[in-house]
Amino acid sequence: LAKTDAGILLHTSSLCGVCARVIASSPAKGGRQMQPSAATATLICLLAAPALTRGFALSPAAKPLTPPSVLTRGKKVSCGLTMASKDTHVSLAPTFTVPEGKMGDFKAAFPTFYDATKGGTDLCLYYGFAQCGDKVFCREGYKDAAGALAHVGEVGEALGKAMAMVGEGGVSLDVHGPKEELDKLKDALGPLGAKFYEMDGGAMWFGREKKGTKDTHVTIFPIFTVHEGKMDAFQATFSKFYAATKQGTDECLYYGFATSGNQVFCREGYASAAGALAHMKDVGEPLKEAMAMADVKPSVMGPAAELEKLKGTMDPAGWDYYVLDEGGFWK
Repeated sequence: LAKTDAGILLHTSSLCGVCARVIASSPAKGGRQMQPSAATATLICLLAAPALTRGFALSPAAKPLTPPSVLTRGKKVSCGLTMASKDTHVSLAPTFTVPEGKMGDFKAAFPTFYDATKGGTDLCLYYGFAQCGDKVFCREGYKDAAGALAHVGEVGEALGKAMAMVGEGGVSLDVHGPKEELDKLKDALGPLGAKFYEMDGGAMWFGREKKGTKDTHVTIFPIFTVHEGKMDAFQATFSKFYAATKQGTDECLYYGFATSGNQVFCREGYASAAGALAHMKDVGEPLKEAMAMADVKPSVMGPAAELEKLKGTMDPAGWDYYVLDEGGFWK
């Protein structure tokens, strides 16, 4: 706990501004402010939230605030409002089809990619390879188009060797992001045959990732081919998915839809298999509605141990399971 010159109590990585100011006005014990219990912190937030919605502050020093959240005694206490920012990141999704007998050589290049990425642009968010049979997928995200382009330059030599190994037609590339970011990538990636998916404006980033750590998160990777004449109705379900996700599992890391022609991709990541399974239940109703209007090709990516937890629930015959390489990381 620390008090600023303005008399506002701050708590490192914990209290929202309103809660901090309310607690700052409470009596101190032993010359220092006491940390509230979970119940007390939650009550303070519930009382403070209406003040936020009415647009005024609880003290002269207050500034506009985001929805309140409290970390008390090592546990996050929510005020009933899920904190999520708009997800505008750019993800590249290259899939390499590796010729028979070449997988060992192909994977031997992974450390070169990892080293170049760790030492490269700070606009990289996450990066790692995953394998399913003769296919290798690179799961990679960047803050914006500039970050994606910088990365392509940084791994240029290794990428050239990888593409030579798989040969012509051996790599496909999907790119997901806001329209304004995709436009910046089309000249560079279009000639490579990239398919561009424009992110919907409701996409969410929850900020729950652990930067600078090994990446073990699970991604569900569904691509829906929407039936003719049904795109408007299909996209109308997006708001239902978003609402269910906000109110659902707190293991969701990011979530949003992207469209390219008659195809819709859902970019979604979870801290574990348990989070992915919980989400499937959370969106059960809108998913049934959407499935009636489209055919879907689903894949899932994550550590081998997490994928094993999914196979009993997700039909192995209908899904592609990509095992995440040990070198994947959050930057």
